[in-house]
Formats: sequence, C-alpha cells, structure tokens
Amino acid sequence: MKFVVAFLLLFSGSTYAQNQIDFRGMPQTLLDYRVNQKTSLTFIGNTLFTNDFHKLGFAFFDFGYKYRINRTLGLNLNYRSLAKQLLDDQFLWRNLFYFDVDFSKSMNRFILGGTLRFQHQLLPGQMPILYNRSKINLKYRYSYYLQPFTEFELFTPLIHPTRNSPDQFRLSLGINYNFNEKCKIESYYQVRKLSGRAANNTYHVFSLNFIYKF
Repeated sequence: MKFVVAFLLLFSGSTYAQNQIDFRGMPQTLLDYRVNQKTSLTFIGNTLFTNDFHKLGFAFFDFGYKYRINRTLGLNLNYRSLAKQLLDDQFLWRNLFYFDVDFSKSMNRFILGGTLRFQHQLLPGQMPILYNRSKINLKYRYSYYLQPFTEFELFTPLIHPTRNSPDQFRLSLGINYNFNEKCKIESYYQVRKLSGRAANNTYHVFSLNFIYKF
C-alpha cells in the first residue's frame, strides 16, 4: 500500500491590452493509492485563483485508475468534474473523461517520456468535444538529487464545433530536486500559447510542485 501526496502552487502572468498582469495561484493535491505492483487509484483536487489571487477561476476534482503494463508502457483512465467561473460570477460545470497512454524509456542518464491523451469534454446543452493532447518530455539525471527536464504539449481538437486545427501548445523547462525517496520539489517555467479563439493569449507560467510519498 502506497500513498502519494502532491501540492502544486503555480504563478502565471498574462499581459492584456491595458498592460495589466494577472498573477494566478493554483494549489493542487494528488493522492495515489497503490493497489499492487501494476495498478493504483488516484485523486486530484485543484483550484485556480486569478485577479492577483482574489478570485476563484475554476476548481476541479479528478478520479483515476492507473495500470502499468511494463516499465515502458502505462495506461490511465480518469474522470474530472470542473467548475469554471464566468464573467457574471456564475459557475459552469464541465465533465471530462480522458484516457492516457504513457511511454517512458531510460537511456543512460536520459529519460525520454511521452503521453498520448484522448480527452472527452461534456458541456450542458452543447455537443461533446474531443481533444488529442500529445506530450513529450526529456529528463537528464544529473545526479540523484537534480533532474533538469524539458516538455512540449500540443492540443489538437478532433471533434469541436468551431476549431479544426491545433489551438494550444505548452513548452516547459524545469528541474526536479529529490530530497529522498519520499519527498521532491519540481519547478518549471512554461509558455502557453492559445490560438483559434476569441482571445489568442500567451501565458508565461512559473510553477512550484511539492510531492511527498508515504
């Protein structure tokens, strides 16, 4: 039996026409219960605060099932319920189901990884939306304690009422610091570029992720 608890605090800045910067904080908790060597159950609780931490932008909880085929391949099946705050301060609930295929391969000090995600989103009174989120990352084991990494993620709508081409990408550069087998900190800088929508914003994100296992 194994539990994993993670807390994520994310700060991002977005520049608007008035040259205002909106600082955001996103605390996240991750619980991972290992059933056996191949399977585990996960829970994620997440909230995003906007307007310099004064307003709740969205909140979600996520339940998942993970199955490890071998050291290289893994499968994840998750359900996510998300509440997003609208301009009139009302909340719109969204239900998401997603399926991941994870890949990881060690090559001496390098670790090459990737995720192929199919994400199905349900909105009240609207047609379902299906996305493919492809992610690739590369880590370097500089030492037991330090692991710098880079990651690229692309959002491609497969079923969408108005978009038919990739509408978001995320590029990250960061580092992991392992205190021991149970505790580590992950920090990264990320660029998020949105396109094909009313506001084609670019977000610059700085994050700090604390993970503790017990």
